[in-house]
Amino acid sequence: MTSAHQRLLRRCFRIGLAAALATVCSQLLSLPSPWFATLAAIVAMQGTLQATFRSARNSILGALIGAALGLAVAWVAKDQAWAVGVAVAVPLLVFGWFRLGSIGQQAALVSSVIVLVPELPDFSTVDFARIRLEQAVIGIVVAVLVQATIFPPRAHRKVRQELAGVYRDMAHLMGHVTDALRQEPYAADAIRGERVDARTRLADVDDMWDDAMSEHQSHGLLASHWRVTTRRIWEQCSVLATEVSDVQDSALLAACRDDLTSLTVLLQQALQDVARWFHHAPADGLLELPDLDPTRRALLQHVRTAEVAVLPDSYSQTLQALAVANACNVIGERLVDLAVQHEDAVRIHGPSD
Repeated sequence: MTSAHQRLLRRCFRIGLAAALATVCSQLLSLPSPWFATLAAIVAMQGTLQATFRSARNSILGALIGAALGLAVAWVAKDQAWAVGVAVAVPLLVFGWFRLGSIGQQAALVSSVIVLVPELPDFSTVDFARIRLEQAVIGIVVAVLVQATIFPPRAHRKVRQELAGVYRDMAHLMGHVTDALRQEPYAADAIRGERVDARTRLADVDDMWDDAMSEHQSHGLLASHWRVTTRRIWEQCSVLATEVSDVQDSALLAACRDDLTSLTVLLQQALQDVARWFHHAPADGLLELPDLDPTRRALLQHVRTAEVAVLPDSYSQTLQALAVANACNVIGERLVDLAVQHEDAVRIHGPSD
């Protein structure tokens, strides 16, 4: 079972538990239509604790505003189609104008239901609005409590874990590149799977980044430059894994094969070191990487010499061979920059929490 499947199982368990507990609470309080509380718990549950708090806050505000608006509209025109349109359009317009769409949506849902619910002798619209609001609060509070206590997600920790996974995937890709340079069979299926995994992890990092930064502004293990630089390294790894299969027999590449292979081996080790560092480094632990500069500079010098001395390939194949060498060089530069930036951040700001 992959880590993505484990995350999915934990999330489904939390949502199911929150829905069940919200339903039980509503039933214990003898509230009619307990599914309102169930629905509120499902909607409030988000991927991270911070996102769940925001969703809960917006849902409660929307429910309060929607209840008041629904009662006002119902007092003027109960159970009328145009009244439902007003009850939905007004909060969506007002809150959407100020970019608070989630509050507007919740208010629109609550107010529209209040306008449409039939008026009964023993169950008035006011009673329904009160119960609807109570059930929304029950579902939201239950969702927050479950999220905070059952497998609580921590965005800062999860982003570090996903970044560790990205660097591990890139290290695997670099290993395949080394194999291809040694003229071993090109592992197309394995490369395709690792590229998909890395892209998925990067998308998760983007989704959780703001939450991770809101937990605490980290200058060490998760500084702001990690997100941008990691994506740039990934872009070069992706290019490298694609181009190397097309130029394995290039004369220009053959002339530089030893230097290029030595660099890809070092890059694989460096990427693995970054992945392990994310998992195990203390707050003030420096990022220690193998010395890439001598091998990187030797490769660049050899490429310049070989480009003049070696009988050129076709124009497109020459460009591809140069792209392979350039991608390795850029990855090395980015990794060195990461280590230097981290060291500077720890020195200036102190260790992160």
